[in-house]
Amino acid sequence: MTLLSRVSASEVYPIRQQVLRPDQAPEAAVYPGDELESTYHIGLFEAGSLVGIASLYPEGPEGYEMNNAWRLRGMAVLPEHHGRGFGSKLLQACMAYAATHGGTALWCNARIKARSFYELRGLTIEGEVFDIPGIGLHFRMICPL
Repeated sequence: MTLLSRVSASEVYPIRQQVLRPDQAPEAAVYPGDELESTYHIGLFEAGSLVGIASLYPEGPEGYEMNNAWRLRGMAVLPEHHGRGFGSKLLQACMAYAATHGGTALWCNARIKARSFYELRGLTIEGEVFDIPGIGLHFRMICPL
């Protein structure tokens, strides 16, 4: 049985580091704004173990006039749990949270390999592909709520 629940910033760091920053120092898994009260970290638990995470920040994308947008960042599911729909559950929970907290849009910087995952769930590409040094190529993706 899976359970979605709010978690602390410190609880998301190990999965972020393992899945998203495996070749970097653990400090690379700490993002600006993680400790703010307005930031929402969500965890997906399977049989009592944290196996997936995502974080939401009330901020619009740089260079866009977008009020009440929420940024999705650091979404990750442990590799041994891929293909079980956990990413979709996390994304749906994030969209619902943002919408119920006044959000009009959800956006993220999506890795190239995650493009189709987000497109299948209603996000669209905005702009050109760009590089985040040390991480790789990304698309900015946005979805109205």
